[in-house]
Amino acid sequence: MHIYESAFDLEQREAITKKIQEFIENRDQITMLVIGSPDCKEIKNLSEKIKEKINLFVFDFEIKRGKISNNFKKSFNFYEEYSGDFFKNIEKIKIKADFVFHRWFLHHCTDHQKIESFKIIKNLLANEGELLIIDWMIPDYSSEQERWKSSKKYYKYHEQHGLKIAKNKQEHNFSKINTPNGKGGKFISHQKLEEIMKKENLEFKREILHQSKVEDPELFGANLYICKEGGN
Repeated sequence: MHIYESAFDLEQREAITKKIQEFIENRDQITMLVIGSPDCKEIKNLSEKIKEKINLFVFDFEIKRGKISNNFKKSFNFYEEYSGDFFKNIEKIKIKADFVFHRWFLHHCTDHQKIESFKIIKNLLANEGELLIIDWMIPDYSSEQERWKSSKKYYKYHEQHGLKIAKNKQEHNFSKINTPNGKGGKFISHQKLEEIMKKENLEFKREILHQSKVEDPELFGANLYICKEGGN
């Protein structure tokens, strides 16, 4: 089963919709930036009333024609999209965003790029702006060898829930964990990620997802973070 066809994908999209609705509830209008979602599937179920309050900016490596319909674009107060290498081309967007989110973006980034992504997004956030992250994380580790063992535990547990990735692909992706090639599999633990966020003076709250769907949601690894400047 592909993750996009799973109940896990749907639950994560619903979680994002809920957080956006909560954020915008008492606001007349917000500027929102979506990173790494070529079709904006995460926000398609927002109500028309909520969409009308959003100035939406979308940034992805590649935005294919037709993936985002004109009707969807017109449903927002304002819509603009950008594509290219996030770390080279994000500077094209000259905004201060009230709300930024990315899902399944960080595990395509090297550890250095993860750090850089927080620096970049902090500069894009407006005062009191929030960053929402959903991503996959592995058990903590203290060496590259342990990191691979943690990755294998994660892959094995996902396979038990119908989310299988070929072993040769797992191994190949891990061999490129420090290569900025945009490929997935560059997993980090939530402990290591939180160390990065603390160094960047970000205040954050963590939610472990899918607690009703799997016996060991910590190992399943789906984490949601709401972050803002301030520190813990």
